[in-house]
Amino acid sequence: MAAKSNIRSMRFSDTMIEMIEAQAGETFTAKFEALVTRCMWELPEKEKQLKEIEKKINAKKQEMAEASSRYARMLNQLSNLERKFQDLDYAIGRALDEWPNYEA
Repeated sequence: MAAKSNIRSMRFSDTMIEMIEAQAGETFTAKFEALVTRCMWELPEKEKQLKEIEKKINAKKQEMAEASSRYARMLNQLSNLERKFQDLDYAIGRALDEWPNYEA
């Protein structure tokens, strides 16, 4: 371990003390160094992971928007088909009414 020739006095909030004390290490200094070192080494990787996750989320949002648009178009087409079936049913009924001697 490196020599520790730097002496500093610092004040921490109770919350910060709890975070430091939760770290691995036998002394407060070792715990504090572990926290700082861990943050310095892990932060770049976590930021990289976050960017990848954000890309995936944005891709899924785009997929959802496209699926929603397709669904809306399909509902519109289904509504049009229902109207056409009703018109056809009406036309068939009228044609049958006009035929002589036809009994349904």
